Amino acid sequence: MQLPLFKALKTINIEDEQATEIVDSMEDYIAMKMQEATAPLAARIEGLDGRMGALDAKLGALDTKIGALQWTIGIIGAVIAIATAFSGVARFITH
Repeated sequence: MQLPLFKALKTINIEDEQATEIVDSMEDYIAMKMQEATAPLAARIEGLDGRMGALDAKLGALDTKIGALQWTIGIIGAVIAIATAFSGVARFITH
């Protein structure tokens, strides 16, 4: 309850019950106006939540691809190392 408004109403001789009703009505009106004012923001936030979910899914897919690339690069590196070793062994044997 808005105590200052209630006190102001009491100073002009408004009964407690009426003052309470007026204050409650004012609070309801303010709450309604605040909800009306913030409704577009709430809708935008929901839209952003959806976009964030889509981005999370894309990041998950990228993480999977990066993991596959790491394995591929590791295998290529191993093949190069083995080929270099065989080349060294072949040179050693032929000399």
